Order: sequence, then structure tokens, then C-alpha cells
Amino acid sequence: MRTKLLSDTRLYLMADCLSDNKKLAEVVTTGYSGRSVLDVISQSTLRRLIFTGLALTWAEVNSRGKRRAPNSGDVDLKPAFLEYLDDISGMPGFGDAMEQAGFVEVREDYVLTFPNFCDGNHLECERQDEKRKKAEQNRIYYEQKKRPNGQEDSANIQSTELRATVQNRTVQNKEEKKPSKKKVKKAGIVTADDVELPEYLNSDAGRKSVDEWLAHKREIKKTVTAAQLAKTFGKYETLAAFSAAVDHSIANGWTGLFAPDAAKGGGKAAGWRHAGPMTRRQQELADAKARLMAGSEQAALEDKTDG
Repeated sequence: MRTKLLSDTRLYLMADCLSDNKKLAEVVTTGYSGRSVLDVISQSTLRRLIFTGLALTWAEVNSRGKRRAPNSGDVDLKPAFLEYLDDISGMPGFGDAMEQAGFVEVREDYVLTFPNFCDGNHLECERQDEKRKKAEQNRIYYEQKKRPNGQEDSANIQSTELRATVQNRTVQNKEEKKPSKKKVKKAGIVTADDVELPEYLNSDAGRKSVDEWLAHKREIKKTVTAAQLAKTFGKYETLAAFSAAVDHSIANGWTGLFAPDAAKGGGKAAGWRHAGPMTRRQQELADAKARLMAGSEQAALEDKTDG
């Protein structure tokens, strides 16, 4: 039911048919027996009474009517006749006016046909059928879900259409329950061959020094990226300076790479965090440093003795 119906030409046609109905004048008043109903109500009021009558009539059609054909928009109401529409609307002559306006067609065997009724309405019987069908689909789906190993009870699944619905829902649920892929952490630089070396390190000695630094980083469980190494390589200009920084940083257990002179004067490297227990490379450098210092002290003692 749409409010645009008040301006529909068919409603005006019904008003013209009912305007001279004396019985209608008696019904809408306290017993007026004049010539026309328009003597006591206006044309606009009459159209609104007809509007109300159409709403009551179509509610009955929606409740009891059935499609004339599966793909047709026409709806049949049976058993019914035009006087029955008068009783529903409460307005004498209402059924005849609907027929003249084209809202209803009279057929044989007490059948009234309402053309194109389903274009703007959904029949109650079809809604109930859809509800029952959906309830049956849900019942079969949950019964299928409860069965072990996906066993199928042919007595409960009565049609191919319902079985297809169950299978589609099962596949959809499996896809929704798929675990998300875990993010794989990318490994850092492992050897000198994994990164582009500057010119001063592009030699066997340079690669060896870089590999020593990378091995130290792996032992202390610190990954190194290509961007980090590029920044580190840019701090030095010679192989000797880079190798000295590698030996110095490994001996002190630093996670960063610093030249020996960076620790003088309490600079940043002097207070840098130690990586933890000494690694094998750190122990070797510490032992070599101790032997060197012992040798220097022995040489100095011999010089004093000779003097």
C-alpha cells in the first residue's frame, strides 16, 4: 500500500462510481437518505474512505490469496465474490467499483483475480513456506554437523537442494576456521657474500674481518640487516681501521662496532652495554691481549736489568 494511491486515477474512478450510492450515504452517516453521499462528505473524504477500504481488502488478499501461476504476479482469492469485498471494506458497492476501476477481475466458480498484486506485495502463504523451508534447512544442517565422520542420514535429507545447502555451509565454515598464516621472521645477514662490500673491504682479508663481526653478532643473538652494515661500513675508510674496530668491539663484548679510540675520554662506546658472557672469539682476543701485555712487561724488565 502506497500513499501515491491517493492520486491514482483508478481511485478517482471508484469515487465517481460510489458518489451516487444511496446505501453508502446511509452507512457513512446516521441514516442520511439523500441522493448522493457527496451531500454529506467531501470528494477528498470519500477518496480516503476508499483508500481505507482498499487497505482492508488487500490485507485479506495477502492473507488468503494464492498466485494464479508460479511466475505470475496475479493473485486469486477463492471462494469470493464482489459482495464479499463490500463486507470487508464496510462500503456497499465497493466490489463493483473495484471491478470498474480495474483492481479486480471476476472469474468463474467464485474466483476473484487481483492483477499484478504480487508486484508490490509478498503473500503470507509464501512467507510461511519460506520460513518452513529455512527451518528445515537449518535442522538438517545441525543434524549433519552432529554426526561423527560426516555420516549422512538419507532418511532426514529428502532432496538434492537441501543436501547442497548443507554441503555449501560446511565448506564455508571450514574456510572461516582456517588458521591465519604466521609471520615468518626474516633472517639477517649471515656472511660477507650476502652484502655488497665497499672497495676497502673487497678482499679476502676484508671478507674475513666482516665474517668475524657477523659471527660475533650471531653468537650474541643479534641479527644484522644490509642497511645496518651499509651504515657501519661508511664509518671507516681503510681495512686496518675496520679490523681494529672489530677486534676492539668483540674483545669488549659490545653489540655495536666502535674503533679503539672511541672509548677514550668516556665516550659513548666506553659505556656501551656488554652483550653478556664472553664468546669464544672474545676469549681468544682477551688471551692474546694478555700475552702481549705480559711480553711487553717482560721486555721492559729485561731492559732495566741490562741498564
